[in-house]
Amino acid sequence: MQVKDYPPADSVQVVDVRQLSEWDAGHLENSLHIPLNVLAENLSGLGKEQAILAVCRTGVRSRKAVDLLRSEGFEAENLEGGLKALNAAGHPLVTSEGEPGSLADYDEGGETLSPELAHLRDSFLEIAFGLQERFGDKERTEEDEREFLREWLAEKGKSPQEIERALGAEA
Repeated sequence: MQVKDYPPADSVQVVDVRQLSEWDAGHLENSLHIPLNVLAENLSGLGKEQAILAVCRTGVRSRKAVDLLRSEGFEAENLEGGLKALNAAGHPLVTSEGEPGSLADYDEGGETLSPELAHLRDSFLEIAFGLQERFGDKERTEEDEREFLREWLAEKGKSPQEIERALGAEA
């Protein structure tokens, strides 16, 4: 689902798959919190009669959640760009107490992450999930991974010289 199409119809359950510290900082009102790392064990609380809109900070983790949900027979969509894009478009976040929330980034221990580290984490997750999606459990070579990274960096708008420099090759 694109940000411009939010809010969804009342028949959609919004499931936030971020970590508890992220949820506590701010989430969409009336959304359900099930972290991605425990989603598979908590599917029984979700009804299949209602479509699911999965959300996370940037849409990377929620895309993985949608794959899992669909494989289990749920109708599910990902919020492209995540809560970051939705919040930037003017949709507010709230805390559990109903106060205005934020997209503060936290690590697993509840410590605030710098924007650079949060971006690095999000990029790492996107690459890791992308590799898993492309190769699954098949053994892959270093060249397979380098080609994947070339494509990923090109999608991010990097020039061929920047890509080769990032991969440690001679430009």
